[in-house]
Amino acid sequence: MWNTTRGWVLVFCAAWLGWGWMASGVSARPVHVLTTEEIYRDASLIVIATPTGTRDFSKLTVDGTPDQTIDVQTDFRVESIVQGTLPPSKDNSPRSITIRHLRYVNSSSEISVVDGPAFVEFDPLLKNRYLIVLKRENEHYVPLSGQFDAPESFFLLKPYHITDERKPVPLAK
Repeated sequence: MWNTTRGWVLVFCAAWLGWGWMASGVSARPVHVLTTEEIYRDASLIVIATPTGTRDFSKLTVDGTPDQTIDVQTDFRVESIVQGTLPPSKDNSPRSITIRHLRYVNSSSEISVVDGPAFVEFDPLLKNRYLIVLKRENEHYVPLSGQFDAPESFFLLKPYHITDERKPVPLAK
């Protein structure tokens, strides 16, 4: 037997869920997540490295658009090479690489550009270590995943701690 009130609630909920699903699917920018096979096949260089400095690479000409980007170069001290080769340093100093990537000219663009690119930024003072997957492009190393999906090529490494693996315990009432 059809209960009118209950039926309308179900219809409303189904419509609301359907609209939410369609709206979220329509507005999403497709992002290709690299598979392990693609990483090992296509990467020119895979390293474990720590950022040591970052600087803007190109001259800035502001055109007023919210999604304007600028080239950035970030230097990394290489701790280990997983795949590929780097030329040996000439003075036996630690090996380093420079990675070219993009950032928004105006940091507020990260919020105002709907379904825009995902960029990376690094703070050398934090001394974070990353597993980095790169390709060689015009004499520069760039993220394998591309400039607009750069986070897919950088994996933060952190020490294991058992509490990271535990589920939160609900508090007693």
